[in-house]
Amino acid sequence: MNNSWRPRGLSLVAAALIAFVAAGVASADTSTSRATHAAQNPFAHYGKITLNVWSADNQDPGPKPVIVALANSFHTRYPNVTVKLKFYGLTDYLKIIQLALKGGSAPDVAEGNQGYGTDALLVKAKLIRPLDAYVKQYHWDKYFPPGAMAQFRWTPDGQTYGKGTVWGVGQFGQSTGIFYNKTALKKYGFDPDKMPTTFAGFDKLLAQLRPKVPSSQPLAVIGDPFGYNRSLSTGLVSGLGRTIQAPNGFPIANALQTDAALNPGNSGGPVLDAQGQVVGIADQIATGGSSADTSSGVGFAVPIDVVRGELSQLESGAQVSHAYLGISSGDATNGQGALVGAVQGGSPAAAAGLRRGDVITAIDGSPVHGSNDIVSAITSHRPGDRVSLSVRRGSSRLNIGATLATQPRQAPSG
Repeated sequence: MNNSWRPRGLSLVAAALIAFVAAGVASADTSTSRATHAAQNPFAHYGKITLNVWSADNQDPGPKPVIVALANSFHTRYPNVTVKLKFYGLTDYLKIIQLALKGGSAPDVAEGNQGYGTDALLVKAKLIRPLDAYVKQYHWDKYFPPGAMAQFRWTPDGQTYGKGTVWGVGQFGQSTGIFYNKTALKKYGFDPDKMPTTFAGFDKLLAQLRPKVPSSQPLAVIGDPFGYNRSLSTGLVSGLGRTIQAPNGFPIANALQTDAALNPGNSGGPVLDAQGQVVGIADQIATGGSSADTSSGVGFAVPIDVVRGELSQLESGAQVSHAYLGISSGDATNGQGALVGAVQGGSPAAAAGLRRGDVITAIDGSPVHGSNDIVSAITSHRPGDRVSLSVRRGSSRLNIGATLATQPRQAPSG
């Protein structure tokens, strides 16, 4: 892969082009009304028209075959519109595009390049058109996620990227391939022949897999230990998938263990990996039963996956609520499932009919290998969610549904 690649898109510079791109996006809508509208050729009243499209083709394989195929498909659907394509090497293209747009030979469609040296200057010089009206008219925000739309946003002065007005639209869709090791997946209890087919499913798989895979990557912790503001300590990942206890007595699954120094004042600070990505929030240290309140070399951080799921509530000022099943559990003796040790009275588990001694082997179809998987699975849900539990009770196999409640402020004693 070319490491210098940047997201690219088309900047729209002519009214005829706007109709071309908008119709191309709109035609993806499968509703009867839009299909009928497209079939009637909304461009017929223009007569025969030609759209000149310029693009850079600097990758191997580059976008040229895809763009050519799209243009041919568009012409087949709307035969009065001819799309005339012209491709340049990226270096040459960036040299000529600004001059071309200022002159009399400007193309109808020009590929942009998300950078201050190209798009920002075009926006600032008012050489391309704002497209917010077309975003609304053709529902581009439904076809492209917010992150993709942000790639084409600049403030009108060309100073701030990712915000403000939309000035372009993606040339074509991008596909993402995922490479995985079948042997490793089997080792950690996952079927490599049943991989997820959606991003949501992949995120769920990563959340389940991450605690099981050992790591020794370096970490950095930022905090205010003993009042020394913005101090930095470093260390390694000592362990993954730890279960720690929150101040309210409930467990937190998949905690990250590190030997980086954690002291009073570090709690709540970010834990970063070698790439500068936040992987957790510093939380607590192990003291071995002593009254010591300083670094023991065994510290824990709440995983970022848990924190990310609560950000929207925190940002809105709402009280964070967690899902609650109402059991205590341990690992099953054969390593296949979580053994229910107790069921809290009045809890969702009690209402669903779970009993002490039951072994939960799966939640929503995902295998449960031990107690930590139960905590992790429930943490990924919200109060009110319905979960399906696969349960082994003696020689019987049961499927039990439970509606999760809001976690009490304090864990029941005993």
